Amino acid sequence: MSGPRWNLGLGRRYWSPRLSRAPSMSPQPSPSTLPVTPAGVRQAAAERLAGRLVELTRDRASTARAVACECAAEIRDWARAESAQWNRETMLRDLEEGWGEWCESHTWRGPCALFVDDLRGALAGSGDLRTALDLETSLWTREGGRGRLADTAQVAAQARALLHPGDWVLVHGYSEPCIAALVLAQEAGLAPLVLLSEGAADTSGKRMARELLSHGVRVRLGRDLATLAAIDEVDWVWLGSEALGAGCFVAPLGSGLLLQQARTAEVPTRVLATSSDLLPGGDVRLPAWGEKETEGLWSRAPEGVELCAQPFEFVATNSADGWITEQGHEGFHELSLRALRCTPHGDLRA
Repeated sequence: MSGPRWNLGLGRRYWSPRLSRAPSMSPQPSPSTLPVTPAGVRQAAAERLAGRLVELTRDRASTARAVACECAAEIRDWARAESAQWNRETMLRDLEEGWGEWCESHTWRGPCALFVDDLRGALAGSGDLRTALDLETSLWTREGGRGRLADTAQVAAQARALLHPGDWVLVHGYSEPCIAALVLAQEAGLAPLVLLSEGAADTSGKRMARELLSHGVRVRLGRDLATLAAIDEVDWVWLGSEALGAGCFVAPLGSGLLLQQARTAEVPTRVLATSSDLLPGGDVRLPAWGEKETEGLWSRAPEGVELCAQPFEFVATNSADGWITEQGHEGFHELSLRALRCTPHGDLRA
């Protein structure tokens, strides 16, 4: 097999909103300056939680699993530090108000929605809210959420079994299961060549390339359109998923076209995911910030230019030849039914 005609170098840094912002120099209020009325105390508690979550709320580079686990740690520490005089109503109100912006920013992603649903479920049925919150958030913070999130290692092992020595694998978008499977293949001596695409403002292609390179995996990185040009030269197309619903999943923009081109070229495709990507209720959505945050596309666009900045899209579940989860090789019908069976818990203030 001849190699593709592009071979671009890798950048030295990747973008992260946590690293790109200078630390705030504004003074923090002391306990003596906080409102003393019950309403004021509740508002202050919710604001303190929102303050703890502000960087996570703005994070566009970290994985959904990492964001969910870090949010759990912040909520656990916040609850431990708050007043012992909380009653049930005020505690639930503080939680919902305090993490509201974080939820808006991240619960379109499967693991983040799962964390919110698990915590709401634990609190809704408990008489001791503090203990229930502490136990549930601790499960999410222990060993990267191993107590609540499906194991990507099982997905990786099954995906690695598909590969033959020297296979070329095209991966579009950052994916932890894809990374794990390719590292296993490298360790088994299969020496895969991985073709990655770059185009999003979060530089997901470069981040994934760095992780693969650290394990000795051969990598080629190109622009999004370059991956389409190389479709006839690869052995596999692999994708990850941010969220899986009833009949469709959320993936990086261009994933649907890539799967269509692969099918035309008779290149086999797989989506590597876990049950943690299933959105409770199956009602998937795109991130609202995707349309609003246009800086990565054109920071000072002149008047009259319409910016289409959304970096994700809906892709039909049956667009891929198959799915690999921790439960094995699954069909799109089974996945859609599993998504519909998950009934989400509602806002705890209701």
